[in-house]
This record gives sequence, structure tokens and C-alpha cells, in this order.
Amino acid sequence: MSVHSHTVGTPYCNAVAVRPGDVLAFSNRGPAGWVINLTTWGVPTWGYSHLALVGLHPITGRIVLWESIMTYDMPCLLQEKLVKGMQVQDIDERIERYNGRIWHYALRKPLSSAERTKLTEYGQRYLGTNYDYVGA
Repeated sequence: MSVHSHTVGTPYCNAVAVRPGDVLAFSNRGPAGWVINLTTWGVPTWGYSHLALVGLHPITGRIVLWESIMTYDMPCLLQEKLVKGMQVQDIDERIERYNGRIWHYALRKPLSSAERTKLTEYGQRYLGTNYDYVGA
């Protein structure tokens, strides 16, 4: 697995660099990120406060993020409304708007077509599931 660090304003996420199955780890610079880091023994602004899975939009097939978040002001691409919990977001927009550091954990080899399909089906099964405050 390779790791690439991203700081806001330095775009690296595109269809070539990011593939389904990759993970993005986020470190929020705000108070919410600090609280998450401190309660999980992390270092504020350096420890991860959130993870998202890179996947495919089930209708368009484009690269998106599947994630469970509670405070984001953009509607879910599939549910077409603001939600607190499992949702699908545009990867480029999410990275551009993020206030903090982002790390890209790439798979060593691309997922097969069958694995990509399973990943999308898995995301769809949990789409709309409420945010889990305890398990987050």
C-alpha cells in the first residue's frame, strides 16, 4: 500500500491516481477533529479523524467517496439531500473543500471488475445508515 499526503490547494486526486478500494484518511484542523484525535489517542491536526472509501457511483460509474459523516453541507449524490451518516460525495469537491490534511492509501493492485461491483453493492446496502457516534 502506498501513501500520499495531500494539503488543501495541492490537488492530487484524479481518476488516474485514485482507484476504487483506496482509502482516504482525513485530519481535520478544526475543534471537531481535535476532539476526535484526543479521544482516540491521536495527535490533533496530524492524527486521522475520519476515513473514506474510494468507490464508484452506481449509476454513472465515476469515482466517488463512500463515507459516513455528520457535518457536511453538500447533499449526498445518490440520496440528493443532506444526510448524517453513510453517503456518497464527489471526490474532487470533497478534497477541495476540506479543511485539513488528507492521506491517500492506495491498494497495491487494482480491484477486479467483480470486486468493484461487490464494493459498490456494499456501499449501497449501507447508504443512508445513520452516523454512529459511539462506533465512529
